[in-house]
Amino acid sequence: MALGVIDASVAVKWFLEEEGTAAALRLQEAFFEGILAIRVPAIFPWEVMNALRYSAQFPARDLREAAHDLDRAGFATMPLFGAYLERTIELALALDITIYDASYVGLAEILACPLYTADEALIASAPTGVSVVSVEDYPPG
Repeated sequence: MALGVIDASVAVKWFLEEEGTAAALRLQEAFFEGILAIRVPAIFPWEVMNALRYSAQFPARDLREAAHDLDRAGFATMPLFGAYLERTIELALALDITIYDASYVGLAEILACPLYTADEALIASAPTGVSVVSVEDYPPG
């Protein structure tokens, strides 16, 4: 089974119809079919829920159901402690990105797997040796 990290920009597309939604849903399907194991930082659900909360396209009345959907998905989450925390801080400072974004990059680096994202700026800032890939490129060719 392949392993990947996803960031909140991918999961938000599971709930909103926007550019990249079809690709994000292909990735979600691979996870549910057992083709792709997904790991996420512990901040993942908060980031997804916050993005949905402030999206003009997502009805507030559906926030609880979205939260339940994320919970039921059963993603393996990684707490931001120890060497992972240290590397996240190093990446944030070196790449001039948020701790939030660096936590995804750092997790992908530690797990030696791709990070799938819809964040073009994050893709552009990826350090050498870390595979930060557009969700549009899933599945890998």
